[in-house]
Amino acid sequence: MITYTFYLAEFNGFSYVGSTKDFGKRTIDHYYNCFNQNAPKHNYYCYQKIRDAIDAPTCVEQFKKHYTIIAEISFPENDNLKTNIWEMENTFIRMFNTSLNKSMPLGNRFNKYEE
Repeated sequence: MITYTFYLAEFNGFSYVGSTKDFGKRTIDHYYNCFNQNAPKHNYYCYQKIRDAIDAPTCVEQFKKHYTIIAEISFPENDNLKTNIWEMENTFIRMFNTSLNKSMPLGNRFNKYEE
């Protein structure tokens, strides 16, 4: 079994759902991509919107205050692992009606939340 953390990030009206095996590292990655102009993902839409929505935090811990853990779910390590994780992520994206998730892991057709 492998445990994934599903999280909601909220920045003054903008929101994002994601998933990770290492929540601490993932929030540091988001901080780095958002506020380091040399980061390869610095100009991604979500990071531009986050920078527009909040003042640059002085540290990662300040940045992490915008994150809420939705769930921690253990999945069997098998050929369906990614699909199972993406199903849950799609479900949470729809549940929270996020504004910064520009694409759904399994596409817009998959909608377990409304089933």
